[in-house]
Amino acid sequence: MNDHVLKRIVNHKEVSDGHGIFRRDRYLNAAVLIPFVKHQEAWYVLLQKRAKDIRQGGEICFPGGGHEKQDSSYMETAIRETIEEIGITRQQIQVFGKLDTYIGRSGVIIEPFIAELTIDDLHALEPDHREVEKLLLVPLIHFMNHEPQLYHIQVEQASYIIDEDGQHKTLLPVKELGLPNRYAGTWGSSLHEIYVYDYQGELIWGITADILYDVVKKMAHEIENEEEKAF
Repeated sequence: MNDHVLKRIVNHKEVSDGHGIFRRDRYLNAAVLIPFVKHQEAWYVLLQKRAKDIRQGGEICFPGGGHEKQDSSYMETAIRETIEEIGITRQQIQVFGKLDTYIGRSGVIIEPFIAELTIDDLHALEPDHREVEKLLLVPLIHFMNHEPQLYHIQVEQASYIIDEDGQHKTLLPVKELGLPNRYAGTWGSSLHEIYVYDYQGELIWGITADILYDVVKKMAHEIENEEEKAF
């Protein structure tokens, strides 16, 4: 595989900062970099394991984070976070383009970007250990050859929460507002897919696995098209 496949699966249009998604300002807006590294003609995906003492500690993810006011674009957010987290320079990052916007169930909007990193020695990198426990270089072929395990979670909407003290706390006063009684409890239950990859005992799941699965499927489609054209 060559980098033409990576370049073809991305959107080469400029990313719109805030337009096209209704009330985007209500969400946490973030960007991630999907970093590919080429070594001895083989492609790898560079992932990071989050430090234990931070939010979602110990989980595997892409470099990235929240969009800040000083960031000129979401692409710059992804680049800035990658530089800060894994200890790489801007000159070592070649961004090919953007994938589809990811809107998460937890109220987060993520702009994912595909890039190639020029890294001669992974051990020479100096990740920020306040955020990153370690870096993982996973062969792309692992994701191409192994389907993720598929699980589900049930998501419900509710007009109340049970707080830390076990007390019932009303969020939406259904009765007082005169809303239908069906909204007094939970409603709108739906199942959502959860993908899980296992690489040498490290679990890659959640948003990271969602995005990886999408990337791999698009790449497989492009490779298949290339092979068909070759005949």
